[in-house]
Amino acid sequence: GLVADQLTRDAAPGFEVSLANRLVLTSLAAAVVVLGAAIPDRGASALDRRVEFWVAAGTSVLAVPTATALLARMPATDRRTLLLPQDWTSLAIALILLAALTLWVGLRTNKPLRPERAVASIAAAPVLYLAAASFARLLQLPEFVSTVVPVTAALLAAAGSLAVTTLRPGSAPRWTRELGVALVGIPAVFAAVRTDDGLTWLVLLLAAVAALLLAVDRDGLFSSGSARRHIGWIALALATAGLWWRLTGDRVTHLEFYVVPQTLALLVIAALIALTTRREVPPRDSAVAPLLALGAFLVTLLPLGVNAATGSTAYAAWLFAIAAILLVAGSAVTRGVLVQRFSDAGALAGAIGVVVIAYGRPLFLPLSEPERDIWPAAAFVVLAVAAFLQARGHVSRSERFRSIASQALGVVALSVILVIEIPAMTQATTGGVRAFTLVVLFSAVHVIAFLISRMPLTRLLATVAIVYAAISALASMWADTLHPVELASIPIALALLATGAVQLRTEPSSRSWPWLGPGTAILLVPSLLATMDERPLWRLVGLGIAAVAVIVAAVVLRLQSPFTIGVVVVLIHGIATFLPQLRAAYEFLPWWLWLGAGGVLLIVLAARYEQRIRNLKDVALKFAALR
Repeated sequence: GLVADQLTRDAAPGFEVSLANRLVLTSLAAAVVVLGAAIPDRGASALDRRVEFWVAAGTSVLAVPTATALLARMPATDRRTLLLPQDWTSLAIALILLAALTLWVGLRTNKPLRPERAVASIAAAPVLYLAAASFARLLQLPEFVSTVVPVTAALLAAAGSLAVTTLRPGSAPRWTRELGVALVGIPAVFAAVRTDDGLTWLVLLLAAVAALLLAVDRDGLFSSGSARRHIGWIALALATAGLWWRLTGDRVTHLEFYVVPQTLALLVIAALIALTTRREVPPRDSAVAPLLALGAFLVTLLPLGVNAATGSTAYAAWLFAIAAILLVAGSAVTRGVLVQRFSDAGALAGAIGVVVIAYGRPLFLPLSEPERDIWPAAAFVVLAVAAFLQARGHVSRSERFRSIASQALGVVALSVILVIEIPAMTQATTGGVRAFTLVVLFSAVHVIAFLISRMPLTRLLATVAIVYAAISALASMWADTLHPVELASIPIALALLATGAVQLRTEPSSRSWPWLGPGTAILLVPSLLATMDERPLWRLVGLGIAAVAVIVAAVVLRLQSPFTIGVVVVLIHGIATFLPQLRAAYEFLPWWLWLGAGGVLLIVLAARYEQRIRNLKDVALKFAALR
């Protein structure tokens, strides 16, 4: 500081300029001392060199950042009055420090000085960043390019760290150099993402390369036994983020040339991992490689599938065909554990692609467009075929997994139909046809799955199908598109009665309430409720005949729930139907005649009270004996 004051005494600079001169000269002197201490000298003991290192390094840690910050906010007119040129001096200080740190780490005679060498290794990357930033300022690069400088320094430091690890394995521990890389690279990535100045995508890609270099060990990447190989996943995530950042910023719509090469690269990586694990002693099947293959397929199918929602029909069709081939082919493979895992990855990716395209495409089509019905129908067929293929014999330790996969595909196939077609029920011209078709389809699937009761047509799928049929019926009533209500209730009721009858026949201990009660209620109650608003003759007669037929069948077959529901419906329906006639008869005769008739009936019942009680008990016992 005194030297700086003496050299600038005649110029009489301001306080900030004077402080900057002091800091710059102090930084330069400290860098020279660190460099001198790195070189062994017979006249200086190890303790002397250590003291010189820590004093000079500590001074540099304080002076260099402070001087850099002060010079950054100093006006250009003041910078021109500095004792030393700013850019050249900063570059010289950084290069001297970098050379000093290299000597501290590289010279074999410094090997006993472990703490100093560790600190030098950590400081290498930040000093390299200081040199790169000074060089960029010296070249007068545009301001926005400065966002790339820190991550570039981190990349160079990562490459140097790998080179030192490979060529000089006995040097300072690698983690010290990587800590310095992290100190520079991580803040650079966060700063670039926060500012988003147009080169964020490049920062992410350079950070991905740096992370990939950190993941490589002396024994390679794919065959490495080191835990650092998992840093490769961070590199993959950063590269993907950089790619999509660029695509989003440029509003790119033709994504094939960007995502397909990435998929191919990931598939090659997955294949290399699988081959490496097969060559181990003893050989093993990689569990990571199929997951990486799944990610590779999804990198292409997901963005292209979303893009196909608003693209041309031909574009969506060929992409759907690719996803369907992946799903069906992956489900058809039944040999080899490793091959089976890769096939499962392809099948899962294909299923996701089929669902994304079949669901996303109709969202942007008019409700009256015929193409809107083609996509869910195609998805239903493809998913159903895959479900049956999954139910075949596979090389797998867990049959439970195959059962879940097969049934899941069946449920997804039904769900795609339901979710896409329900909004179309509001269409005035075709809403009723869609609703009736859905109800009949789901009811038929319920019966078929219940009767077969084998993967993928299991009891679970039968339950889901009848629930979806009920949802479709309720949606049609809410949209007021399916008339009369019996078009929705009768198919569901017949399906439930059919499966209930099969259950009662195969399981003699089954009761009628859980198996026939819901079907009987759905058969009669909706029509009974509909007579409150609309009373056409066909409904009144049909409901009466159906209820009486249910009672007769229940008596013959000794079934409790149909008998009870049928009697209740007949009583309510009869009273509601003939209520006007009963009211007219009541009003036609004097009130005292009705009172007298009631009294006579009461006397007759009282006279035979005990007999009536026995009759009621007999009726209750016979009712309880019903199934």
